Amino acid sequence: MKRYSQDNSYFKKIDTERKAYWLGFLYADGCISEISENNKKIIIQLHPDDKYILEELLNDINSDRPIYVNKKGYVSINIASKEMANDLIKLGCVPRKSLVLKFPSEIIVPCELIKHFIRGYMDGDGCISTYKKARKNRKSLIFKCEIKFIGTYDMLYGIKVFFSSDKDILINKHSPKSCQISFSGRKYREVVDALYNGATIYLKRKKDKWDEFVKYMNDIDTKKEYKESRLIVKLDNDANYLGEYTVKYLKNEFNIGSILKCCEYREKHKSYKNFRWIYLDEYKTFIDNCIDIKDIFDYKKVCKIEKSKVTKTVKQYDLNEKLIKIWKDAKTAADYYNTTSKAIRKVCNGERKTCCNFIWKYSEPKKSKQSKVVNQYDIDGNLINVWNSCKEASVFYNVTFQSIQRAISGKYKTCCGFVWRYR
Repeated sequence: MKRYSQDNSYFKKIDTERKAYWLGFLYADGCISEISENNKKIIIQLHPDDKYILEELLNDINSDRPIYVNKKGYVSINIASKEMANDLIKLGCVPRKSLVLKFPSEIIVPCELIKHFIRGYMDGDGCISTYKKARKNRKSLIFKCEIKFIGTYDMLYGIKVFFSSDKDILINKHSPKSCQISFSGRKYREVVDALYNGATIYLKRKKDKWDEFVKYMNDIDTKKEYKESRLIVKLDNDANYLGEYTVKYLKNEFNIGSILKCCEYREKHKSYKNFRWIYLDEYKTFIDNCIDIKDIFDYKKVCKIEKSKVTKTVKQYDLNEKLIKIWKDAKTAADYYNTTSKAIRKVCNGERKTCCNFIWKYSEPKKSKQSKVVNQYDIDGNLINVWNSCKEASVFYNVTFQSIQRAISGKYKTCCGFVWRYR
């Protein structure tokens, strides 16, 4: 039987970043098998995608041991070392630890290395999940990140203390025998960033998710900084210059959201607090190009044309549905029979059977909402498809046509993750 070697004294003292990480990882995903006093092993089993982590550990402890693959494809290492196992037990990584694991003291893991220990534990029994979530009254989605840890109450309390400053994190039951904590990556961004600062070892897939979220947040911060750095010009209703201000200054006196709407959507938001608002750089551009500022705020003048009511010709039938006459509209027929046009329209719409002992129908039947052409858009407003009717789209997506109609009417924001509009 081949004898494998390793640095049995590797875990004698936790004094480096990598040792702290591996201790945290073993706290979460390691197993100390204690068959007898002289027969002790350290066992780790992981998903095949994380095989490189086992290779890193073997390299750090200078071991030539092989990595095994079981029938299900999971990878594992089996380190038979009484000395290393005993050192880990002294460090708190005890056999059958799932119910008794305690957060390490400063004697076990020094304060300056505790973040690396927590990173190791997170890679073993933690989770970084990212997802997109719809915002209230907004078309765009918000990118969210959630950090989660699972373990004993004592273990999670130590992690909570590390993360919590003035914010509170609740420890909840995960199962009858374990607890969990979860919190927003947005709130604790600086603390999670600290876990990775100076790190030379980590689970790549979790780090990639965090990096994706950090990039998103940096883009948001950049846009926010740019918005807040732009100066805004205040004008009266005759477009006379009254002064220029920073966003920060205007926040103290006005609703800055309303002012920004005036700056960015002039056609919809003409003024706020009886003043006109425009970004300074845009204002200077108009002045330099000799454009009258008044013209900027004079929107396309739309002549008010009286809305002529669309008249529908109405067909009059006897009770045997034999055509008697075609009227130019319901009102003309109603005046002739001394009734109301509403009563005739109710028959045309199917709300009543007859009026004045006659059947009435529109010459052109009213189009059903189900038969109207429907446009399908993604969340960003890009046209994806055109459907002949709600019914056709609903059959394709295996939903009721009423669900799509509700999305069109605005009762729902989306249906099947898409925005819908009548053509």
